[in-house]
Amino acid sequence: MKAIKITEKELIQAIVDSNTPHSAERYAFFLGAGASVQSGIKAAKELAESWIKTIEKISPTKIKPEWKSNPAKYYSEVFDVRFKANKVLGNDELQKMITNAKPSIGYLFLAQILAKTNNKFVLTTNFDTMTEDALFLIKNVKPFVIGHNSLAHLLTTSNPSRPIIAKLHNDFLLDPKSSSKKLISLPSEFQDIFNNILKENNLIVLGYGANDKSV
Repeated sequence: MKAIKITEKELIQAIVDSNTPHSAERYAFFLGAGASVQSGIKAAKELAESWIKTIEKISPTKIKPEWKSNPAKYYSEVFDVRFKANKVLGNDELQKMITNAKPSIGYLFLAQILAKTNNKFVLTTNFDTMTEDALFLIKNVKPFVIGHNSLAHLLTTSNPSRPIIAKLHNDFLLDPKSSSKKLISLPSEFQDIFNNILKENNLIVLGYGANDKSV
């Protein structure tokens, strides 16, 4: 299929058109860390930069030159070194940040689309709860959240009646995947979800830097 370039307004109209009774077009959303920055959650680059500064103080010989040139790309490597002695501490830092975050206006618009149209799927590498929080805030809609790969088998991708959020690196409370060993590849359960959603939906990618080898 030949790629085409459209404007933001044309994209919005396409999503509106997809909700008409005779339209076969459907859209799914893929969210990366950049989608949550305005909600108060630091992006991979900012987190990695702060961890690199700490590593420089305690273990300067472990710093790799490439980390500073592209900290987002080496996020998981930096995480491994920074929290080598205490992985739980790293997860705790992420949990505190997510707990204090509030959905941005962008998430509120996304929630409206998920609640009021036939476009129901969100795939995300994020651990946070911004999508489901936004749904509760504006519409009191209860989404189906796949927060861990062990729950993936419960999902059907055919004509869902409620929004579905699949967290490819797990929820922040359910063994979130930050270390490089856990990010080598997606679990087979999530690979199946990804493939099935892509068969029936056009994918809109938001805030994703493409530094994740597993995806």
